[in-house]
Amino acid sequence: MEFLQETKLSERFEAAFNRIHAQLKKIANVTHTDAFTSLVHITSKKHALIRSVKEELLQYAKLRNAIVHEKYYPGQYIAEPHLHVVQRIERVCEELEQPKLALTVASKPVVYFYEQDDVQDVLQAISRYGFSQFPIYKTNGQCVGLVTEGGILKYIHKHMDKGKFDFSGVKTSHILPFEKEHIIVYVSAETDIYEIEEIYSDYQEKGRKLESIIITQNGNQNEKPLGMITSWDLTKITRLNNSIR
Repeated sequence: MEFLQETKLSERFEAAFNRIHAQLKKIANVTHTDAFTSLVHITSKKHALIRSVKEELLQYAKLRNAIVHEKYYPGQYIAEPHLHVVQRIERVCEELEQPKLALTVASKPVVYFYEQDDVQDVLQAISRYGFSQFPIYKTNGQCVGLVTEGGILKYIHKHMDKGKFDFSGVKTSHILPFEKEHIIVYVSAETDIYEIEEIYSDYQEKGRKLESIIITQNGNQNEKPLGMITSWDLTKITRLNNSIR
């Protein structure tokens, strides 16, 4: 019974390893190599989860070689993984195959406004939800930018008369010219949390601030927002990652 259990652990390990190998090929999308360790090095540069478990994956490659290539005879292995190792590689495998979607950490539903909406409505939303930025849309459904607390303050400063200001008649479209250029990225509902991390990382490396990521069904600018991610939401991704690592 013990031998059969050990053999099953080896088979579980090899099955998970092969599934991870398949995911690495898919993520790497290269033709010059399909070697497991080479793919780990390639994909770790652009995938947050793989980067975080890189050393584990390289150790799994060594163990896999021992399991597969050093059998006494078919069905009996000279090297056997411990149960916790098998459970760990299966956990990594499952996360690679079915990563959590960005919508799981996004703020939703998205509070947004149209160009013709009153700024007073935005101020009420700031007070009610505690958000500091809101997407603004044209009547045709296209997002044209963000209205933020900072932009509203700039507008007030510009139009204040003798220390007084009246919001009557002020629309969100009046605030937009006072907003700095906000970088917004649109992604589809199928985008996972690791892709979100990489998007933010790419902009950070370029020295550019990504203000927000808006999730729509197909990642188009003229679609209804399903969720919104800002840099504050990255802490949620970090917590999820820590549960894997």
